[in-house]
Amino acid sequence: MKFLRAILRNSDAGVVLGAFLLTGLPILLTGLFEISNIFSLYKAFHKTEGVVVGNKYKKLSETSTSYFPMVVFYTPDETKFQITDPVGTFKEEYLAGDKVPILYEPSAPTNARINTWMRIWFESYIPIGLGILLIAAGFLIARNIIRKAEAGAKK
Repeated sequence: MKFLRAILRNSDAGVVLGAFLLTGLPILLTGLFEISNIFSLYKAFHKTEGVVVGNKYKKLSETSTSYFPMVVFYTPDETKFQITDPVGTFKEEYLAGDKVPILYEPSAPTNARINTWMRIWFESYIPIGLGILLIAAGFLIARNIIRKAEAGAKK
């Protein structure tokens, strides 16, 4: 409560905090929205096991290549599907013959992904972390502005 009164008295601190909140909150909310989508995906999609049959290579630059694992899996009715996971890595994470967990949409099995934390969840935690970091930075900078103003007023 004391901090909020100080923010209201110090326009510089209020502007800084407001700017960081206006930047950080939408980013944080985007990450939370993505988490919500992933939970929905987990409820609607089926799990199975697949086998890596190779990697699709994509040259990003003269010195950088990204590897996208190609996986074969079977649905319960024994229909075979092959997908290329949409998440690439700079180093081959999976080799031919590796068994991997798969998450797929029952009505459209080609909409599938390798089911690991890094491939499913990680990208949604980046905006959450960035949003929290920006909001915390706003509060810390505003607090420092208020402290400096209070110290100057005491002199």
